[in-house]
Amino acid sequence: MNNNSDISLLLFKIIDKTLDGRVEWVKGVYFNSFVYNMSEASISLTLSPGENNDSYVFFNILDGTGLVIESIGESFSWSPTRDSTPISYLYYIAKRKALKVDEAVHNITRYIDSL
Repeated sequence: MNNNSDISLLLFKIIDKTLDGRVEWVKGVYFNSFVYNMSEASISLTLSPGENNDSYVFFNILDGTGLVIESIGESFSWSPTRDSTPISYLYYIAKRKALKVDEAVHNITRYIDSL
């Protein structure tokens, strides 16, 4: 396998584990960034503005000291799918997990139902 294949395989495994609730994403230190911390490394997802109102999302692998040792990116998709725009898709689900969007929607729905 070449490096891009290894990174793609890792990306899809993290997507699956995130969907299963086994990867805990938190807000990163930068605006529009989310991080999954492990003992020896971290994964960060960062949304960055580009030219002509385009945005780019980056999947970064950081070593134990916080140094980015690998980074891949793609044009950000507002309608991400797992197979065609996997980094955007992971960003979307990681953001929902880190910001606890599903819990907020559930709590708001319960509140509205109680009115």
